[in-house]
Amino acid sequence: MIWKISLYLLFVALPATVITSVATPSEPEGLIAENIYEEDVEEGIPTDGALMGSIIAPDADEIEIVATNGEATITGTTKENGEFFITGFEEGMYKVIVEATKNGQTESQVFQNVEIVTGEATAIGTVTLEE
Repeated sequence: MIWKISLYLLFVALPATVITSVATPSEPEGLIAENIYEEDVEEGIPTDGALMGSIIAPDADEIEIVATNGEATITGTTKENGEFFITGFEEGMYKVIVEATKNGQTESQVFQNVEIVTGEATAIGTVTLEE
């Protein structure tokens, strides 16, 4: 009988207490972060789009991805293996510039009219920048 009470406390009562005590919103009701509402997260509705791909730039000192739609600019960089996944995009058409800097020299590639859709990751593929 004691083991049943212990299991109840461990899996039912304790987690419910922790969840209700931690969930005290400091934002307006239902607002988790800018433009993200609890009902969207609970229902699994995506609130932004993403851009992904990989960059091959041997010995580059710095790699930067810049996306702009005329109103907003979002920047990102790659992981050590050259891959990138950037989130936070509003739906729309973007100009994406991929830049690699090596020894003060910058090489870039521009992608016009890249369509970002809410809830999807748009892939620009593999970009090779070599000097």
